[in-house]
Amino acid sequence: MSLPLTEDQTFEHRDTATEPLPAGIYLNCIFRNCQFANANFMDCRFTECRFEDCDLSNAQVAGTAFQEVTFSGCRLLGIAWEDCKPLLLELRFEKCQLDFGVFGNLPLDGTAFLHCSIREADFTGTALKGADFSGSDLSGTRFEGAQLQDADFRTAENFTIHPAHNDLKGARFTLQEAWRLLQGYGLKFE
Repeated sequence: MSLPLTEDQTFEHRDTATEPLPAGIYLNCIFRNCQFANANFMDCRFTECRFEDCDLSNAQVAGTAFQEVTFSGCRLLGIAWEDCKPLLLELRFEKCQLDFGVFGNLPLDGTAFLHCSIREADFTGTALKGADFSGSDLSGTRFEGAQLQDADFRTAENFTIHPAHNDLKGARFTLQEAWRLLQGYGLKFE
């Protein structure tokens, strides 16, 4: 079955509660101020698209392809990103709320999470080599079996990462925050 192609279009103030987004391929499209909370994006492929100030909280992304997609100023709460298609997956997040998201086992090498709220999220088994968490709040976020080589945590806040359970070779931290890496060992600093 061939999916319809929508190319070079801007969608503004769209609400999937009243007007669902049809399955299809969206190429070089912009979605601005759209309400996509609880939307079902199954059988959608977004390539070179940009989402600006949209609410995609609890959206269903099973089988959805995100290739070179940027989210800016978006609410993306509770999304099971682990269900999207991993092939050619490329995401960028700027000033987004990604709280309660599940990114388990995804190939997210080089992904930028810039100035985001990523609270209570799960990165179990996620490939995050060279990822950039600059300015992001990682309160309660779980990193377990994650590949964090060369990841940038220098201006990230509230993270807890256990070095014995993750690959941190080359990851960057400020000296002031490096103590967080030892929290899992029950050490006391005075």
